[in-house]
Amino acid sequence: MELRWQSFMERSPFGIVIYRPDGSVQDANPAMKRIFCLTQAEHNLQLSGYNILQDPRLLDKGVSLLVRKAFSGEPVVFPCIEYEIVTPIEKAHVRRWLQGVLFPVIDDHGKLTEVVSIQVDVSERERARVELHQSKEMLNERLAELEQLYATAPVGLSLLDAELRYVRVNERFAAITGKPVEEHIGRSLAEVIPEVARVSEPVYRRVLETGEAVLDLEMTTSTPAWSGTALVNRSPVKNGSGNVVGVSTVVQDITERKRAQERQRDLDAKLQQMQKLESLGLLTGGVAHDFNNLLTVIVGNLELLRRDLPEDREQQELVNAALAAAHRGSGLTHNLLAFARKQPLRPRVIDLGQLLHQTIELLERTLGETIEIETVVAHRLWHCEVDPGQLESVIVNLAVNARDAMPDGGTLTIELRNAEIDDEEEGSHDAEAGRYVVLSVRDTGRGVPADVIEHVLDPFFTTKAIGEGSGLGLSMAYGFAKQSGGNLTIDSKERQGTTVKVYLPASDAAGNPSQRDDQVGEDSSGKHELILVVEDDDQVRKLAVKMLEHLGYRTIEASDGHKALKLLKERADVALLFTDVVLPRGKGGRGLAREAGELRPDLAVLFTSGYTEETVTQAGRLEPGVNLLEKPYSRADLAKLVSASLAATERSR
Repeated sequence: MELRWQSFMERSPFGIVIYRPDGSVQDANPAMKRIFCLTQAEHNLQLSGYNILQDPRLLDKGVSLLVRKAFSGEPVVFPCIEYEIVTPIEKAHVRRWLQGVLFPVIDDHGKLTEVVSIQVDVSERERARVELHQSKEMLNERLAELEQLYATAPVGLSLLDAELRYVRVNERFAAITGKPVEEHIGRSLAEVIPEVARVSEPVYRRVLETGEAVLDLEMTTSTPAWSGTALVNRSPVKNGSGNVVGVSTVVQDITERKRAQERQRDLDAKLQQMQKLESLGLLTGGVAHDFNNLLTVIVGNLELLRRDLPEDREQQELVNAALAAAHRGSGLTHNLLAFARKQPLRPRVIDLGQLLHQTIELLERTLGETIEIETVVAHRLWHCEVDPGQLESVIVNLAVNARDAMPDGGTLTIELRNAEIDDEEEGSHDAEAGRYVVLSVRDTGRGVPADVIEHVLDPFFTTKAIGEGSGLGLSMAYGFAKQSGGNLTIDSKERQGTTVKVYLPASDAAGNPSQRDDQVGEDSSGKHELILVVEDDDQVRKLAVKMLEHLGYRTIEASDGHKALKLLKERADVALLFTDVVLPRGKGGRGLAREAGELRPDLAVLFTSGYTEETVTQAGRLEPGVNLLEKPYSRADLAKLVSASLAATERSR
């Protein structure tokens, strides 16, 4: 028996210690040495001086009473005790957990002979338990965080079971449906949001049946508490066996994003339209410039020819017909320049109400009896600084367009009102923030189709039959409004009429619409003053020279600015410089006039051009003191402005 016990101690994986009745160590097996990381010598040394009844660690761990109980003759089970061990060589701190029993050995006389301790190293189990506990705590923390995220997520979250009954929803989802969170739980989709269920249920069924998510589905809908567009993602929820047991839903409100995208599309479309109109403006401006040079030659030579013709009625009629056609061509180029914002404006501060009153009589004669004209003028209408002649043309053009849209008659309403555009409204009106007088021309006609309205500002675009319109009326009005610092907008629906609004910047100054530009005599003759004609187009230059000589002036001529300066230095008797604005060889008309003024401060200057140039205008408006004769010009126009320029210079001396 003794040998068997000794063999058991040697081979046992459990730590076995035999204590004497006084608590000292009688014997211990090798397993205890391994448990406490001791060499044999250290093991023997520690065990020889150890007494379990005097171990303070057991007192700290609250098990000393159990030990004393065992030494009193009663077997006890030790709880799991943690020991911190310092290895003898590496001096590393190692944690061990031991659990076991203490049972007394009693002889036949009932006397305690020894106490046997069997200890099991449960360190791996305890480490796993500690790690499991830590993992659970971490998991609980993460779950709490997820719960917080779920509750406060900026998107709507919901979980439905296989019968499409709500299991969970968050506050944002409840805000969308308009019902408290608790009213969702256990209720079906159709019960909670019937207005959405008809469309959504088939999608949920598909997710349940296929196990595949349906992502990025846009829905535009409304509930009692919410209306707009949402981006909906539906994903299957699977159990441990991979079976679909529900559907999770993420609902993101993208209403503002969609509105922003729509606003951006509108801005992009407007920018594209503006760029297109700008390109067309550059093209038409260039065409009008060249065409005006041709028309100047045609009109001027026809007028000269008419003066020299005999009193032959037939020949006079032929020349008059040619002149009328040329003037029609001049009107077309004028409209082209208005669209291109290249026409020279002569703005004055005016009362638009009075101007409209003066224009009504002309409109009544032009539009006919089938059109009823109504005018609405706001009280205390602000003044505007605009070119009254050009604005009158705009009103007439818009009114004629309105009449043509009402072939069976109708009502034309012309309204003038004040408007203030702030920074937020700026984009919607395509006009800068500020004060405006708005001219509205509204008809009760057939309206403009949506696919046509985006083209109505294009030059030469018209819905009228061939020969009934040039397609320049609206484009001219648009160009005038933009050049005047405002804008033009069109609102139209088929069979509901059309409204054109012209925004014109308001002015604080007082105005007088009846004021007219100073005019000189219709056919003022010269007094043999010497005029220097500077024009790079040979035909235009020769015509100007001939017309001036017919008017009684002497002339010298130059084809560019450099030659003109040379002549000015040679001829001190030049009274007027008549120069084109655009000249070759790097010296334009304005630069020539500046250098000529330095040579001859008393020299009169008259500019001419096929279209306005920034060198003689500021934002399309003639600079103060600048005289400009627009091409094509007639003999009478030339006579008036030459005489006026000479007279103004004479008065300033």
